[in-house]
Amino acid sequence: MKRFIYNSGRKVFVYNGEFKEEDHPRGEDGKFGGGGGSKGKKDEQQTKDKNEIKPQEQLPKPQVKEKMGNRFMSSMLQDIDGFGPIDNDDEYKKQAMKDIRRQLKSKGIEYIDAYHVTDMKTKNEGIEGSSIDATGGYSGRIREKSVYMFFDPSDIKKGYDGITGAQNEENTIMHIKIPLNKLEDLRWDGLYNLTFDTYSAVRVLGDVPPEWIDGMYKYKHPNQNSRPRRFIYKANP
Repeated sequence: MKRFIYNSGRKVFVYNGEFKEEDHPRGEDGKFGGGGGSKGKKDEQQTKDKNEIKPQEQLPKPQVKEKMGNRFMSSMLQDIDGFGPIDNDDEYKKQAMKDIRRQLKSKGIEYIDAYHVTDMKTKNEGIEGSSIDATGGYSGRIREKSVYMFFDPSDIKKGYDGITGAQNEENTIMHIKIPLNKLEDLRWDGLYNLTFDTYSAVRVLGDVPPEWIDGMYKYKHPNQNSRPRRFIYKANP
């Protein structure tokens, strides 16, 4: 009869006519039958893989721009700007968003790529939205709680000075996949785009759940070491 003699971490010394070392009958999840240890290792590795910060060169390109072109991207952003503030039950808005989804799906696009620049190093909790005014501060009319991002990553370099959530020398770009059924919750960030000569800065109402975050990538602005202190942009002097 097999008898358990001594537990040593994940191993156990047993006596079955002779002493030998075997895997512990309880896995890391506390259940009998073995395999728990490997399952725990697998879950740990999956969490590590999800939070891996990859080189900036591996940042995925925006599908909309690559497959539909700049003209469609600009047109879509104009519709988001025009219809965004209108109530979601508005028939014209519903039809406009429906048309955008139809055109995207015709090219095999099932989500919109977006890029959020931050000092965060993990995506386990998603991205919590901020309630700020149009200048990135708190003195003006406070907007709805939102997460700010770009549809075109080439805008990051031009608009970097206005990204108040990226204060470290090296930042993280979070690649976000926005479901097409969330088009109605997007708002074009007009003041930011006009201030920094960008065109694709947007915000999505509420928070970004972790399942929308596809990956994380390193980012360091080309002139980071010589740049002056970052400022919050102003609507008017």
